[in-house]
Amino acid sequence: MIRVIAVWVAVIALSLAGSNSQTSAQEDELARRASWERPTAAEVKQQVETWARENEGLSDLDRAKVDALWTGDCHEDLLKLLVTSLEAVDPRLQELDSRCTNLYELNALTKLLTNDTYAPLVRNNVRLYLGILLAQYEMYNESLDMLNGLAAGDVVDPGALYFFRSVCQYRLLDKKAGLESIRKLLENEDQLPRRYVAVARLMEVQLEAIENDSLKEVAHLMETVRVRLSHGQVGRRVLDEEQAIVAKLDKLIAKLERERST
Repeated sequence: MIRVIAVWVAVIALSLAGSNSQTSAQEDELARRASWERPTAAEVKQQVETWARENEGLSDLDRAKVDALWTGDCHEDLLKLLVTSLEAVDPRLQELDSRCTNLYELNALTKLLTNDTYAPLVRNNVRLYLGILLAQYEMYNESLDMLNGLAAGDVVDPGALYFFRSVCQYRLLDKKAGLESIRKLLENEDQLPRRYVAVARLMEVQLEAIENDSLKEVAHLMETVRVRLSHGQVGRRVLDEEQAIVAKLDKLIAKLERERST
């Protein structure tokens, strides 16, 4: 709120000074920063009620279960409440927290969420929820598989979407995409948990500082491989990353040898 007031004060001051061009630029900046908004609890509740009412596969008992969860003041974590509602009425979406670390179960869930079995409200938000879980389990590629393709308007927690997407891109050293996700995330800084903002700022600084074929980049890539191996992942992706690390180390060694000989 303080940020918004400060912006409008600046706009008014510039207008009084007769600087129309600068006022226009300030208004453009304000519009850019408002490119996404977190939906309110009332808005999400209405979406859930509409879905439950129009879903012919739900019984009256199922609808009553969903209504009970959304009665009264809604929980702050709207995504978790939405997923809890889905788990209460659909056995295929139960125990997501434990199933997502099993690659067989994860593949089954992925197939289930990439067709028209579910309405967009369900499909998109379960993908977000799984993407968050996978990122927390350090399964960054799998997390991005869930999160990529989702837009802010598709989910009930766009801040979480941009935050965990940026975390995965940071961990996988996708500098360009990571910085873009962080920029989108911080457009609505006042709507974010403080921990999101603090971590995002740190990731932004570190991504900006990383140079191609630098020792810092190699160290980052080695940590990514270590995480994969800790999850028992020894497939083509890991082998390619290991080869990339060796190639970058060879470049660094060759560079040091040239510098020493001159």
